[in-house]
Amino acid sequence: MKYNFEIFASAYSTISIGDSAAFGKDLEQYDEQDIDFLLRLIHLGDDLIRIYTISDEDVPFEVDTSPPFSNLSDERWDLISETSLKCPTRILLVKGLLDLLSEAKSVELTSEEVRLRIFYGNMTTESKNDFYKVEIWPASYQDSTLVFRSDNYAAWEI
Repeated sequence: MKYNFEIFASAYSTISIGDSAAFGKDLEQYDEQDIDFLLRLIHLGDDLIRIYTISDEDVPFEVDTSPPFSNLSDERWDLISETSLKCPTRILLVKGLLDLLSEAKSVELTSEEVRLRIFYGNMTTESKNDFYKVEIWPASYQDSTLVFRSDNYAAWEI
């Protein structure tokens, strides 16, 4: 199934993706050294991640849970990373950092363990017209990895 959302990336330019039960618990402490700058994400547990955007406003955010998936050589993407999540409730929530939990977007999953391929588009311009796509499929838990990085996309720092 495909979902198209507008997510408010907030003043901290982050979007959280995780199991619906993950948002109600205390998160482990982390600092900037925990952020994977190459992949533009941080794991806040095995059931919750936060990705970093360029914009600090509403951004287009597509979620796709139905194969076949995108062509990885599509020139729209500046960065593609993969990571895993555990989702015992099989309900994945997507929300901006300052959004209320009631404002989170909901995605139903068929598996409790999933792999996410995160696509980052228009990251190399100052226009703040960045956009995102996440493809999700059932898979056992694996380490995060870089799939693709455009030659135009420089290493990122906060």
